[in-house]
Amino acid sequence: MVSNLGKIPRLAAQLQNYDRHPPKPLKAEECDMLEGIIRDISSIEAMTPKIEKADNLRAHLEIMIGNYPRVKHEYQFPDPLPDKAAAVLEKYEAINWGATEEPDVEVIPTSPTRQTAPVGRPRPRTPSSPIRKRSKSPPRVPRIDHPIFGEEGIMRGIMINSGPMVSYLMNPRFPNQNCNVVGHNRLEVGDWWPLQICALRDGAHGARISGIAGSKANGAYSIVVSGKYENLDADRGDMLSYSGSQALENTDPEVPIISPYTEALRLSFQLRRPLRVLRCSRSNSPYSPSKGIRYDGLYTITGEETRFNTHGGAYIRFKLTRNANQREIDLTRPTAREKTLCDRVRLGY
Repeated sequence: MVSNLGKIPRLAAQLQNYDRHPPKPLKAEECDMLEGIIRDISSIEAMTPKIEKADNLRAHLEIMIGNYPRVKHEYQFPDPLPDKAAAVLEKYEAINWGATEEPDVEVIPTSPTRQTAPVGRPRPRTPSSPIRKRSKSPPRVPRIDHPIFGEEGIMRGIMINSGPMVSYLMNPRFPNQNCNVVGHNRLEVGDWWPLQICALRDGAHGARISGIAGSKANGAYSIVVSGKYENLDADRGDMLSYSGSQALENTDPEVPIISPYTEALRLSFQLRRPLRVLRCSRSNSPYSPSKGIRYDGLYTITGEETRFNTHGGAYIRFKLTRNANQREIDLTRPTAREKTLCDRVRLGY
């Protein structure tokens, strides 16, 4: 159905172990082939979870984005391949790969007061969506006393799937917090994680890749300021201008792309319902953490406008205002120790 997918792991493998073997740049014909693969995946009209699983589509897209631990993003596939792969992944994750079941919504008080155990302690398990890979053996579970991946480590509840494609996985035996909750969800302003999958584990953001978490039926629960739309967005700390998904791709000056994620933000705007805002280190914003991803509190969407990208295509941009009576954005996180631990994550276990 989708041609040439089997060649992606081979191309990714030549870029691994960059510390010992500096990666070679991809040839022009290899880049062209990958662009064709991305187009082929994006053109699947009737996507289903069965199709995704059969061709391992999520895994192949994540390879091109650079979401596996032993390769730095700058050594991955050259621009604009990662952004194009991310747009396709975002497109299908927005519709849950064709699955029709919608998550229930739970509304809790938006007070920042912690109501239960601190973030990172075991909580009631909720469904998660770990990446599925074809592997000859199951992922190896880390030791419970491992300083990074153990029960008290910053990567607790996360496993590494080592194979032709190395990726992070949620440990199904580890209790995870439900992300589909309106409000702080027992988080504190300043909570920090080394990777977005850890924020998923602790109920901060319900997507491992996408910057918008929610659904068009229930609205958005959280967003990540990642720098992906740096030329389109604006970050002034207490005020945000945040673009809807696929804002970069559109070339139609009349009709913006209204994805399910953009519809989720629109519903939150209509309901005046706050959402969690996280910032990650990929952004050039002065409010972004130097490493990892940080929770910066609740914001409410206060406006919507249509703007135009560099192709002249229309896109939707939202204005968000930080809610009052919260702790200030904690620019001290990550701490020096957290940065050191973050650097050790890619060493694995």
